Amino acid sequence: KRALNAVGGSNVETAMNWIFEHNSDPDFNDPLPEPSSDAVTPADGGNAGVDEGIVASLVENLGCFTSDQVRAALKECNGAADRA
Repeated sequence: KRALNAVGGSNVETAMNWIFEHNSDPDFNDPLPEPSSDAVTPADGGNAGVDEGIVASLVENLGCFTSDQVRAALKECNGAADRA
């Protein structure tokens, strides 16, 4: 479940690759945090957790989307660039 959350639920192969890359992380076997039902929208407009390096890379490489469009797509895909 941790791997699927980390890769945005994109697919099992991507999740397995994540596991192989992160299985030695010190928090790998820690319990997953409970989702908060009273989540508050961050002051930055909800862009927390979106990697600006990925945003810039996708905007540059794809060339047909704005930064705001890429950020919105990444938010919807939990940061999974291959799904955005």
